[in-house]
Amino acid sequence: MNNLDDILHEVESYGAQANELVVKARNTLFDLYGKMFPKAKPPQELSALVNLFGADRDSLGKYSKAQTMCGAETALALAMAHGIQGDFNKAMSEMPKGPDGQEIALAPFGREARELAKKLAVLVEEAAKVRPAPEKTATAP
Repeated sequence: MNNLDDILHEVESYGAQANELVVKARNTLFDLYGKMFPKAKPPQELSALVNLFGADRDSLGKYSKAQTMCGAETALALAMAHGIQGDFNKAMSEMPKGPDGQEIALAPFGREARELAKKLAVLVEEAAKVRPAPEKTATAP
């Protein structure tokens, strides 16, 4: 009988571990959903949430592209707001070219761009902390 008790104990242990991992996965997916769609209400069922992220393998790619576009737009707006002059339409309409007319590879600038983007994010966060909250205006009933 002791052997059966050991087996039951082992099965219960695996069940508890599986349950703990499912809860962690559920919480992670809910957190991810909240960050990707902050204004939308997440599905309550785990299976619906899993299907949402698993149904379209490109959904995270689309989200990443949208975030990249948003970051580029923000950087451009900040540059313009700080008086940086340039032909932004031309700069954004085609790949940069060298004097010989060949496209310039941007890959070598990736590391520096990531470092500058991190610094920009820190500056924006710090500015948001010291900026006073906007005043609420009374609305007529």
